[in-house]
Amino acid sequence: MISQDYLKAILNEEKWAQGVDVEKGKMHRLLNVPPDKKITDVYTDGKKLATDLVKATGSQKEAASMLAFAANVDKQNNVLDSALAYMKEI
Repeated sequence: MISQDYLKAILNEEKWAQGVDVEKGKMHRLLNVPPDKKITDVYTDGKKLATDLVKATGSQKEAASMLAFAANVDKQNNVLDSALAYMKEI
């Protein structure tokens, strides 16, 4: 069952992202994360997230863009921010 907080977060994300060309669920699909889970629930290591996403996309630029968008949507300082910071080292 999906929590009410998770649904609210999705709705807020959709409002914020209306002007941005983003394919919903793409990161989940690329990383084989179930749609009912958050990336931050599955990944706890920013380095692992960054390297897996680069491998999955085949492009450091695309992976960095996806991480930057996700980190901006998720206002908490978490694995998304760590992964984005690690992209500079790849």
